[in-house]
Amino acid sequence: MDCHIYLKFAKSQEMGIELESNTGTGLQEGRALGTALKYSYRNKNLFRGAEVLNLNLHGGIETQIDKGASLFNTINFKAQMRFEFPKIIGPISRYKVGKRFSPKTHFDISYDYQYRPEYLTLNTSNISFGYEWNEDINKKHVFTPIVINYLQSDYQGDLEYLVSQNEQIKNSLEDQWVIGTKYNFIINNQIIRPNKHFGIYHFSICMNSYKKLKTISISVKVKTVAIFRCAWTHKKQQLRLTPYIFQTSFIILQTTLLNIAT
Repeated sequence: MDCHIYLKFAKSQEMGIELESNTGTGLQEGRALGTALKYSYRNKNLFRGAEVLNLNLHGGIETQIDKGASLFNTINFKAQMRFEFPKIIGPISRYKVGKRFSPKTHFDISYDYQYRPEYLTLNTSNISFGYEWNEDINKKHVFTPIVINYLQSDYQGDLEYLVSQNEQIKNSLEDQWVIGTKYNFIINNQIIRPNKHFGIYHFSICMNSYKKLKTISISVKVKTVAIFRCAWTHKKQQLRLTPYIFQTSFIILQTTLLNIAT
């Protein structure tokens, strides 16, 4: 066996700042101006063991051009943090998920704040914990057993009237906890068949249950998504097909245990 290992120096920390501007994205299309500032930070050796930290911060404001509109029509702030560990942490054995292809454990935290004066204030938080590993060179598994989302909103003005008239919008804006599990299976034979016909197959399943804060209720929803992408190479030309997406979702349990008047 003849093996060569090549190493090169690289910075363990990276940082970036982006400034962007946009127009026509407000409540009245084509009559709004906005700007946003993005900050990103990456540490590829956080605890001296190849642990990776990704931090992203995003802040933006938007204003209406119309006379009489408030100075800032929309204020948005996002924060995302992701930890990646180059090993399996938890009850799952590393030997059961393929130790040859460097399994990873990831932990994610995110927060999203949106504010529109006299209309809507929305707070969304997310915490997730999961694993990622390769079965072989072209098969990948992503299993996230714990996904927790918290939604808290405060609405008024025109939106309050709209909520009172539409039960679906009302349910989507009520304060609630959403707990779920996700699994993704990806097959990509492009690596083992370069410059030849290849296909990418992506199957995912997600199961969520939610609990309203004003109503003790249980609802379990299962969602499956299958995505297929194929490409054929003929001489120097390549033909790609538009991906086919099959998506199904259904509720297997929905009941209200107790209604609390507020």
